[in-house]
Amino acid sequence: MIMKIGDYMINKKAVSPVIATVLLIVMVIIIGLIIFLWFRSFIPEQKEKFGRNIELACTDVAFQSGYDSSTGILTISNTGTVPIYSINLKIAKDRGHTTTSITELDGSWPSLGLRQGILYNSISLDFDSPDEVLIIPILAGTSEGEDPTHVCNEEYGQELNLL
Repeated sequence: MIMKIGDYMINKKAVSPVIATVLLIVMVIIIGLIIFLWFRSFIPEQKEKFGRNIELACTDVAFQSGYDSSTGILTISNTGTVPIYSINLKIAKDRGHTTTSITELDGSWPSLGLRQGILYNSISLDFDSPDEVLIIPILAGTSEGEDPTHVCNEEYGQELNLL
């Protein structure tokens, strides 16, 4: 459409409604994809053990533990069907606690963890008279992320008898 304003001629052309609609739909799809990928980064990668969520495998972990205070030897036996990759020791003393991996205290922990029926005896561990020690299992699973290990909740841990 050409309009004449004074001595000037103005050529007015517009985008057709079909092209405008297609452009709007493409823009909405691109913005939706960007928002989806952004929100996806907030959701942690699911770790799996035996084809299911690794948190559910913590319920199947079974082990026995003992500590000889005269020799300082910690004994852990995997009596369940789930391999225990490592353990954390939550050492409560006075009004606080520290959580330490067994590999930091003793380098003799098996590199592949405790399989079913395997017994672990530590070298000499000195807990320096704590109020309590809680053994918390760590499981290894599969994940596309960097760290496939999972520390089970404290409810699946076992309090160590220090007598």
